[in-house]
Amino acid sequence: MRAGRARPRAALLGLLGWLAVTALLVAFGPRGAAPVLAVAGIYLLGPLWIPVRYRVDERGVERSTAFGRRRWAWTEIGAWGIDAARRSAWLSLKGRGTARFLPPILLLWEEDEAAGGFAARLEAWLAGRVAAEGGAAKAGP
Repeated sequence: MRAGRARPRAALLGLLGWLAVTALLVAFGPRGAAPVLAVAGIYLLGPLWIPVRYRVDERGVERSTAFGRRRWAWTEIGAWGIDAARRSAWLSLKGRGTARFLPPILLLWEEDEAAGGFAARLEAWLAGRVAAEGGAAKAGP
């Protein structure tokens, strides 16, 4: 997946806004703010710019980035939804303790994959897998 593809304008505006805030705080803020701002910027804006690759298989969903990998087993997935027109799907986790202010797992695919019926195959896969593990039926995006 190309980073920033889902919302290229938001990705660009977020980056420009963060750079402006960082420049102002470095210039007029307390000394030593630059490293803290750099780490915060990577954490907050990284998901918009860092390339991500997902693997959906029998064991669950795995996300790989330059910073590492994370796997969610099918037993952890609670609900899901697909928007084929926007070439996106989302998965949310089961149970209490899930941060509600963070976005769910977001899967995006490219036009060439959409032309091959990827959304229908993914929907069938998710419907069978999440339901088999006690997750919720398809929910709206």
